[in-house]
Amino acid sequence: MINQNTPIMPRLPGRHINEPEFEAELSGENKKQIAKLLARSFCELHSLKMYKYG
Repeated sequence: MINQNTPIMPRLPGRHINEPEFEAELSGENKKQIAKLLARSFCELHSLKMYKYG
């Protein structure tokens, strides 16, 4: 059962970064850029101040 407070979201368009075919198409520079963008996003998420849980 799904709790009433659980959001259900539609799948976003695009390809998953872990798809073997997609990963094979990426250059080393592309992979570095993706890693930098993910690191920046995680840093921003960790800097958020939340005053309520949930």
